Amino acid sequence: MRSPLTKLIPLLLLALLMFACGSDSTDDTASDDSASTSTDDDAPTTDDTTSDSSDAETADTTEEPADPVAEPVELQVLVNAADFNETIPGFYEEVARRFGEKFPGVTVSFDVVPNDQLSEQVRTEGIGGGGFHDAAVVFNVPELAAQGVLEDLSTGIGDWASFTNYGDGQKARVTYQGGVYGVTNTNNTNGVWYNADLLAEAGVDPDSLATMDGFIAGLEALRDAELTTADGDEVFPLSINASRSDWFTSNFIYGAGGTLINADGSVGVDTPELLEGFELLRQLFDDELAPRPDGDYGINRGLFEQGRAAFWIAGEWDGPPIVEALGDSAGFIAQPRWKAGATPLGGADWVVPLGSQNRDLAVEWLKFLVSQDIQQYAFDEFARLPVDIDGPIEGGITDPVLDIIATSVSNDGRLLDTHLLPDKPEVVDLWLGLIDEVVYGETAVADLLTDYDGQIQAAFGG
Repeated sequence: MRSPLTKLIPLLLLALLMFACGSDSTDDTASDDSASTSTDDDAPTTDDTTSDSSDAETADTTEEPADPVAEPVELQVLVNAADFNETIPGFYEEVARRFGEKFPGVTVSFDVVPNDQLSEQVRTEGIGGGGFHDAAVVFNVPELAAQGVLEDLSTGIGDWASFTNYGDGQKARVTYQGGVYGVTNTNNTNGVWYNADLLAEAGVDPDSLATMDGFIAGLEALRDAELTTADGDEVFPLSINASRSDWFTSNFIYGAGGTLINADGSVGVDTPELLEGFELLRQLFDDELAPRPDGDYGINRGLFEQGRAAFWIAGEWDGPPIVEALGDSAGFIAQPRWKAGATPLGGADWVVPLGSQNRDLAVEWLKFLVSQDIQQYAFDEFARLPVDIDGPIEGGITDPVLDIIATSVSNDGRLLDTHLLPDKPEVVDLWLGLIDEVVYGETAVADLLTDYDGQIQAAFGG
């Protein structure tokens, strides 16, 4: 049996990666926090605002500082509360400090909001003409670009040599109709956390879980063992976050080879592959392999942290609370393999909102975030995977959990269908509604697919 990941505890207490993404992958606490990191306001001034934004060299914090700005500049940056306050506390302040060393005379101010408010704030500001925030982290770049609320960075980022190192999936995350609208500065996907003590009690070997058949067999063994906690509470085989999301349920939905978007660009859900995938997802709940999830991410994860679930599907961003709760019992494996690679590609993406008053400097901030020095710092201090998985991270990725994530991202990470239809929010809404019907409803899956197929095709053609 694979031993628990005891060597990871110090590292995972600092680990992160949101995602995301898929998107709705973390439980954010609303925050009115703001922070500001200032540079020396007494630095001499010149007329050079930034370095050439089309410079082919990746930003390097060890190089000579750029000429100071003509007048003090305040760069207004929008960030997510989960990262700023919880998963990578101090990271952005340190990046801002180093950025100030490179661009004397610049102050970086942070507005901190929950994940689920980021896109709406960027959208609202853009509809009003923009001009407040200079840079922002978001999780749905193509959708916001389609709505016309982002600056087109085809010049500045799209022609930047480092951008060519991105994988196709990474590029797709920040492009729309041939235009480039941002940079991605993190990589993640989900795997499966497990409680080694519970698996041992039920006689389940983690090494038997690599395939979907083996994983389902492990869930059934845990169910049949009828485990309880010391307080007599029921132990569930699996806890899952599934409400209106194809991120955590991706391997069940897409793993049989199905997809919402067909090869010819059309859409449809009434297919044998999606039927098999959605029936497996429904089976988790009908066969008492998992409780129907609460709408709150923290509650769903809490079942696992409290020893009331043996498995939890998420990524390395959940490492700190899980290892703190479970200690040596915490383990992690890649998503079980089924008929098709379905592990999703996620991460955080940085954009320049429409009307930025400091566009060129904001572009330099985006480049700085994916510079080798900052990627190395994020990896060393917070176990954050670099954008370039195969890049020159000193010492390589030797941590087992991060290596599992890196392998998944680089080998078969995919953008989910919800991210590939930025112009069709009605279709995405129907797709997420279908997932909810499968998870929480009683209607036969085949009937649901027939019904939703007509609705989705009508919305797509409308």
